[in-house]
Amino acid sequence: MTEGKTNCTDCHAEILVSTGVRLGGLCARCAKLSVEERRAHRDFDERRRSGALFTPSARELGSARPADYLLNPRRTWRVDVAESDRGANSLGSALLHATQAAAGDLFLLSDRGERLNVAYKGDLAVLQFHLEDGNEELYVHTDRNIRTQVDRDLQLEQCCPCCGVGLFWYPSRFHMPRLVAFSIVRDVVVEDDAARLTYSWLEYDDDISHVSPGRG
Repeated sequence: MTEGKTNCTDCHAEILVSTGVRLGGLCARCAKLSVEERRAHRDFDERRRSGALFTPSARELGSARPADYLLNPRRTWRVDVAESDRGANSLGSALLHATQAAAGDLFLLSDRGERLNVAYKGDLAVLQFHLEDGNEELYVHTDRNIRTQVDRDLQLEQCCPCCGVGLFWYPSRFHMPRLVAFSIVRDVVVEDDAARLTYSWLEYDDDISHVSPGRG
């Protein structure tokens, strides 16, 4: 006889009745999490179902830095060592490679110890800025940013600039058209006034650890 099914009392995933009995009504995943972690997962799932996850929160919008945030004071940007290892020895060659490749990452460093990372795939890209000590992490927001769930095959991941290992998945709202992202990159690193668009730099909520391809 086939064993009956029930649902996890926390995340509502379908589980075997015997699993529920053994784990106090929880699925195997939820049973490994603390009460606080399960609460965070529930909050994430509710924001995803309601669509709130796909637009910047009030706190994010309140943190906005203007488009010229990285232009004053003026910075000098250089290609990261990882990019040099791939043969992109100058800003020009790195930008050319990134605009032509099907997918990849562009890593740039400023003379102030700041990092500019661009992840791109297909027609989408994510542009992120952060300090090496992690005190400030921002993403670019424009009126062209995605406001729905990004397809799982196109959802972008932040990768380590040294070894290429994935660190976490970017939320859908971080994604924008690739052409827009690289126009902003040119605005920042070569101060191309002709490429200047309307955009801002936002701090992001710490819910991104729950994001996975096609989910968040």
